[in-house]
Amino acid sequence: MAFGQQRDHLLNDVSTVLWRERHLLELLVFKLEEERLLLTAGKVRWVNHASREVEIVLEQLRAAELFRAVKVEAAALEFGLETCPGLRSLSQAAPEPWSSIFSRHRQACLELTGEVRDLSERNRQMLAKGRDAAREALNWLTGKGAPPPQGYTASGAPTQGPGGYDEETIELGAVPATQTIGSYTNDKVPGCGVAVEGADYVTDRFRQSQSYTEQGNLGVLSAQQSGLQAVQLHFREPSSNGISGQLTQYWQDWSALANNPSDSSAQATVVQDGSNLASSLNDTSSALSTLSQQTAQNITLMLVQVNQEASQVASLNQSISRGNAPTSSVEELEDQRDQLVSELSRQLGVIVVNNPDGTVNVSLGSEAIVSGDISQALSLTTSRAAPYSLEWSKDKSTHQPSGGELAGMLDVVNEYIPSYQRNLDQVAQSLMGSVNYLMSQGYDQAGNQGAPFFLGTGASDIEVNPVLLANPADIGANASPLPAGSSATNEDGTVAAEVGELPNSQTVTMSVPAGGWPQGGSASAWTGATTTTGVEPDVAHNQLVAGIGQAAASVNNQLTDQQAITTNVSSALQSATGLNADQELTNMVMYQNAYEASAKFISTVGATLQSLISLVNG
Repeated sequence: MAFGQQRDHLLNDVSTVLWRERHLLELLVFKLEEERLLLTAGKVRWVNHASREVEIVLEQLRAAELFRAVKVEAAALEFGLETCPGLRSLSQAAPEPWSSIFSRHRQACLELTGEVRDLSERNRQMLAKGRDAAREALNWLTGKGAPPPQGYTASGAPTQGPGGYDEETIELGAVPATQTIGSYTNDKVPGCGVAVEGADYVTDRFRQSQSYTEQGNLGVLSAQQSGLQAVQLHFREPSSNGISGQLTQYWQDWSALANNPSDSSAQATVVQDGSNLASSLNDTSSALSTLSQQTAQNITLMLVQVNQEASQVASLNQSISRGNAPTSSVEELEDQRDQLVSELSRQLGVIVVNNPDGTVNVSLGSEAIVSGDISQALSLTTSRAAPYSLEWSKDKSTHQPSGGELAGMLDVVNEYIPSYQRNLDQVAQSLMGSVNYLMSQGYDQAGNQGAPFFLGTGASDIEVNPVLLANPADIGANASPLPAGSSATNEDGTVAAEVGELPNSQTVTMSVPAGGWPQGGSASAWTGATTTTGVEPDVAHNQLVAGIGQAAASVNNQLTDQQAITTNVSSALQSATGLNADQELTNMVMYQNAYEASAKFISTVGATLQSLISLVNG
């Protein structure tokens, strides 16, 4: 089978399994709609059966997802993609019409995911309304109305703190007999039901922990995106006044000089445009260094905030454990503390452990930034193996965070910028080495061996040789010296033509100054230079620019996916907020026989959403 037919067969397999998954997703929407209709009709006892049907669809989805993963992995290998690519990556790599087909598959899956999320929320709201209706019926039958507990208004609406409680549950107590019924005396009346005695602050710790994790992941990608966008601003490509355009002009100048090597104007143009090119490399290198310094300063400023927040968390922990809240309830203190922990997760990607006394420990790796009522500070250091790392105040050990904006900014200063700076140095060194090698083979107009055109160690200090700036006629543009005893002008221009042809090759022969590149700023080091083979300057620069673009695109795609995940997790967490004590009370009456079915329904919906997110973004 021809290569093209094999590829089309493979892509057709991927599309077929995606159609299967879309069908299952539509079936899942239908089953969730069935659950909604059961809730609308008040047939709560059948929710358990509907949930089983949803689980069957989910099992089929998982099987289809596994089969898709195998097919997509084969496609990734075919197109040279990373393992486990998403539909976006596959659609970008695949030719038409498959690119459009996969894009439509992805859009359809996203839309179906939204339908599932909306149905889940509507069902949750219907459950809450059902509990309210049962509460009203119970109050009518008993002729009682429980007074609102602390944290609730007379209408039953929760009065939330600055960030909103996750959930409040009630404490129930028996209502003793207060009247005579028939021939029974007060002590023989069995009682008049239950009453609300108080409310406890309850947090969905699993969802909250998941929220912390996803916020940390989002922080990393957001900081990486900002850093890469700043890097891209300093590479004005494609542009006529960027380094790529200046290289093109520089090679053209050499070709013009080859046609008339004794033309002083052509000589001066080569020197001037070479100087402009060197200045652009200098400026870009300097801009990257400045960006690194600014990012390090931003890290230091954020660490000031982090240390303040950690200290506040420790202080709130102390008040919570002692139960002394002169102006605020303990629940409000916990709410304030959780907001600070959420901010720390965005900045650092923390691990949170809840203690029995209501306090939390907040850790990074094996070190705790907050342990009960004690906190420790972090600072930025450059004294260790990595260019930049965080240092703990207590034992002076270092830490490289894996989550949060600080991790992303450290990636920028430790990996992205140094890597691009090295690649930019490679461009400059390729330029210097390839041109200087040919200059060492040529002769100027007076018959003297050509001087090195460029001096420098890399992009930061590359410059045109001051000798040529002073006298462009010293350019070694010719292949042979003047004949002995002759006063004729050497005008063959062969070497100049060879310089002009450099961009037509992928690799070049280049000189390396004696003692290595650190000695490249000295003209004498080029006299005893060695030769090697390197990447042509244009190729090196194109690879650099393409690498920056690919990194930015990858981070942008990951950020888009992570934003969706974080939003879904946040919505799941928020869906549990604002439940009042009256609703919890009526749960004991209306849903005592259907509790297992309701709990299974909620857990099934959560699993459904996670499976769909994995399907669309995986």
